Amino acid sequence: GSLSSKTIAITGTGYTKAEWFVDNNLVDSGNNTTIQASKYSPGTHTLTLEVFRGGARWSKEISFTVVGQ
Repeated sequence: GSLSSKTIAITGTGYTKAEWFVDNNLVDSGNNTTIQASKYSPGTHTLTLEVFRGGARWSKEISFTVVGQ
């Protein structure tokens, strides 16, 4: 579909820190983030969540595409 923004939230527990990156740039920290398409140029981007738990770093990547107007 066509969305101008999307909020993504962590449902897990026990982590000590969570950081959100878009294209390797830190954009937010905490339990959730909202991605607004208008902040990014047209094309494919990567949202990365890094979670720290028990001294270990875990990450997950999600690709999203912004379509030109």
